[in-house]
Amino acid sequence: MRHVTGRDDIRTSDSYASLYGPGHFLTRHDDRHPTHQRIAAWVLSMTPEWDENWGGYLAFYDEAGNVVEAFKPAFNTLNLFTVPQHHAVQLVTPFAGAPRTSYLGWLLA
Repeated sequence: MRHVTGRDDIRTSDSYASLYGPGHFLTRHDDRHPTHQRIAAWVLSMTPEWDENWGGYLAFYDEAGNVVEAFKPAFNTLNLFTVPQHHAVQLVTPFAGAPRTSYLGWLLA
């Protein structure tokens, strides 16, 4: 990850699994933490065959709160982005046919 990000100060990573069911979402935030020096965040999508109509996109925002990019959960796809950066997980629709699952974490200095 040091090579990919160009950041030689990465010392470790932490991680956890997440599951978003119908109606779940994560509001806009920037991943800053008062005691952890987060350099980048990563999300490895673990959901096979996600339908675009089910929502759950990883969305990125500009300073005015507009979505500038959004990524559909796609199996075995890694999203890596710097911290701080405003982002959210959009609402998983009530009719989603599967949970949105991922393995995610942060690269720490």
